Amino acid sequence: EVKVEVVDCPDYVFAKNYDLVTLKEVASYIKQHSHLPEIPSAVEMETEGVELGVMNMRLLKKIEELTLYAIDQEKRLIQQEEKLSILELQQAQIDLLKKELGALREEIGGKEE
Repeated sequence: EVKVEVVDCPDYVFAKNYDLVTLKEVASYIKQHSHLPEIPSAVEMETEGVELGVMNMRLLKKIEELTLYAIDQEKRLIQQEEKLSILELQQAQIDLLKKELGALREEIGGKEE
């Protein structure tokens, strides 16, 4: 068993004032640097090594950020499902009104003859 001293535990990620970068910004960083922000590149790790305590906290931070992204995505999905339900209900009402309008046109057309 190995015990690693914990440094700078990243629970601050869950603070309301934490500035979580957008996934678009993360994607842009990855495209430019070919690794995650705040995580050393493979070359850096191979040449300089890795401090386990520091790396574990960085990885925990990334996990916590991923959790926030997942929570946000779930909220968006629920909102979209609610909007879709409303739109489906509105479409059903429109279809019913079209049907009633068609019946009225037939009724009026039949009386004019």
